Amino acid sequence: MRNQPFLILIFFIASFSFACNREKVNLEGRWEIAQVSGPKANVPKDSVSHLLLHWGVGNKLDFTAGELTANRKGADDSTYYGLASYKVAKDGKTVVIDAGSYKPLKFDLRNADDDQVELSYKRQEVKVLLKPYEAED
Repeated sequence: MRNQPFLILIFFIASFSFACNREKVNLEGRWEIAQVSGPKANVPKDSVSHLLLHWGVGNKLDFTAGELTANRKGADDSTYYGLASYKVAKDGKTVVIDAGSYKPLKFDLRNADDDQVELSYKRQEVKVLLKPYEAED
């Protein structure tokens, strides 16, 4: 009988921690880049600067089956080119993007307003806001 308050407390703590950790981000599919805030330091040949060349506002990204492909703004919708590979963590809160000869980068994922997703790389203060891609008719 003495353990009952302790068990109730443990139950509430566990329930609260599961409720707080529900923000799993689904990154699969096509996205359009809505906003990019660049790195605080301008380092010419690193992984972030390589990706930011392809991550312009209006460009489209396709996260499908571990392959990240990109489509530049103004290009034909069917013209996607290989950019990197990626792997989303099981908890859905981080993604590792590997662009070949550059160091793989670990971005934090967060659901934003209006079904948007934010990728952030805190080391160089890079934030990329993705919105769902809607094909024009």
